[in-house]
Amino acid sequence: RGGMAEGMTALEAARCVADGLLQAARPGQRQRSVPDEAYEEGAQAALSQGLPTARFMNWGYYPEHPRARACLEQFCPSQLDEESLHSFSTYLNALDQAAGAGLADGASVLEVGCGRGAGLAVLAREAPRLQFVGLDLSRSNIACARVARSPRGNVTWQVGSALDLPYADGSIDAVINVESSHCYPDFARFVAEAERVLKPGGRLFITDLRWRRDCWDRRAFGGGIPLLQDTQQVLHASGLHMVAETDVTQRVADARKACSPCEVKKFREMPADVRFYEMNHRALVGTRGFKLLKGGAFCYYSWTLEKPHTRSPRERLEALRDLRTRGLVTQAVYEREQAAIVAQL
Repeated sequence: RGGMAEGMTALEAARCVADGLLQAARPGQRQRSVPDEAYEEGAQAALSQGLPTARFMNWGYYPEHPRARACLEQFCPSQLDEESLHSFSTYLNALDQAAGAGLADGASVLEVGCGRGAGLAVLAREAPRLQFVGLDLSRSNIACARVARSPRGNVTWQVGSALDLPYADGSIDAVINVESSHCYPDFARFVAEAERVLKPGGRLFITDLRWRRDCWDRRAFGGGIPLLQDTQQVLHASGLHMVAETDVTQRVADARKACSPCEVKKFREMPADVRFYEMNHRALVGTRGFKLLKGGAFCYYSWTLEKPHTRSPRERLEALRDLRTRGLVTQAVYEREQAAIVAQL
């Protein structure tokens, strides 16, 4: 074929396959999909070369959120394209879920793993009554985030680890985590830290990719991405109530298809030594990552959890029944959580 409908040529697709094999053969690649050094180098290059510092880095969500286009048109019209629309839609969905019945004026929203801050910076403008904090392990990512100062003054940036959150117990109203947790060496510790810093009644929203099953691709190209069942076990064993667990794989795959043409154009302007790495990392149509997502080996989930006001098993059971009565959890989630709590009695 002369080209692919989604923007990538057959030759580019072949180069992505070759680059993916080379990446998989590098030491440490099976432990981390993207090494910390790569985030540092990319952010440092943006700062030193005068490139755009704020960059959406998640795979996006389809269809676009009802408020996404208006927000981007108002606050950053220069970034208005399919990639930004669908990536920012993920952030609006995250805030909607984390807010639950609503967040009071001045409530604190923490993003753990904020990257270069593109999503949180626009959220802060869209919701000026809330106070946002972006935390990331990469100093250069935080340096990029600080370039785009919030004119409303309701967002701050901090270097820190997801496994040792630098906040007091019960001090945060909501925590969001967008496509970051698959990089953590100890996911259970992150969940425990999020539970610790949340106020009673506060919510944790996580959306991320996982391996749906153990397979040859995972053993060959795993990149440290956890299995879905391992993540589910950690979440259900935590002290947080599961409010919602949603398989959004098809939504994310549709976003990748919608975004591929404009992202391919951007990547063609990059040097060849990073161009195909970026295409693979972004799971553009034609890459192995996209095929794994469409084929079901990769999956993408969203979880919303709430910190109960009470902690004993019997009190947690009563709180869970209250959530079910109010229609805030599905019957399937209720039965699963109920069984886990009863097992502790």
